Amino acid sequence: MPAEGLVVTLSRNFHPFSLGLLEDLILNVALFLPVGFLVYAIRQKRGIWLVTALGAALSVFIELAQMFFSRETSLQDMAANTLGTLLGATAASVVARHPAPWLRRLDELFLGACWFAFQLYPFVPRAPMLIPSMSLGLAARSFADMLAFGALTRSKRAISLGFLATVARLFLEGRSMTAGEMAGSAVGLLSSLLTAFAPWCVAGAVALSIGVSGLAPFHFSPSPAPFVWLPFNASLSSSWDSGFAILAGKLFRYGALIWLLMRCGVKAPRAGAAVALFLGVIEVVQRWLPGHVSESTDPLVALLLPFVLSDLRETGMALTPPPESAE
Repeated sequence: MPAEGLVVTLSRNFHPFSLGLLEDLILNVALFLPVGFLVYAIRQKRGIWLVTALGAALSVFIELAQMFFSRETSLQDMAANTLGTLLGATAASVVARHPAPWLRRLDELFLGACWFAFQLYPFVPRAPMLIPSMSLGLAARSFADMLAFGALTRSKRAISLGFLATVARLFLEGRSMTAGEMAGSAVGLLSSLLTAFAPWCVAGAVALSIGVSGLAPFHFSPSPAPFVWLPFNASLSSSWDSGFAILAGKLFRYGALIWLLMRCGVKAPRAGAAVALFLGVIEVVQRWLPGHVSESTDPLVALLLPFVLSDLRETGMALTPPPESAE
């Protein structure tokens, strides 16, 4: 597209102020808050303004990419994303100057943030909606997700809070919950509160749930669908409300599986490679499953997550001195 056409497209999409626009701006700021926080936390030497510039460049790239998927582009979205990056980087710089013990678990906090983003996005309330469906795949996935969150937090209060976030999806605009998901989450909550499962056991449950939900309903087609090599194609083609929630759920689920494997003694790169291979096999098989889109996004996310988690753990350990041993 010529540069003149790009300028015209962006200028036409500069909307007058309204309540809906304010809501959209708040969501776009919130979307890039963790970007600024995480990039500054991992690479503090880059400084707040350079991190903000990187966030702005990422926003421009996303807006330009949306033009190829018949999505609306907006200068206001870019400005809100840049502001979110600036606020996130500023918050990270304040935290870095006042280290606290909880920073030593920065990788686990990142996965916890992905959990709450997945459950609570887009943060807009509405009348409750419970779908009377008892899908085995969704129930198994919700059960395993709750087990993984319990293993991650290791706190009964945090586990209960995580379950309440799951229930809150019933009351959020554009979100819904099936009876199977509710039942799976409830059983996962009770299991996490009553028993401390070994990491390998929870990792097995998460992997099994990913396989079941990825291949359900196991009705294969004789002719395969094409494989989509462009990463994040589905997220860019869908609405932000569903696309961001799905991406946050994948970051939590795959990140938790990698984290659990690391807890079992597997090195981070090997854990990521194993999960990426597992997801790649599922994506290939999905070519013969109607209703599924076979693409490269999930294996790519699994390959990147070990480096993010390792950097966050190392950054958290560097920010906070080790606890003094009692003499």
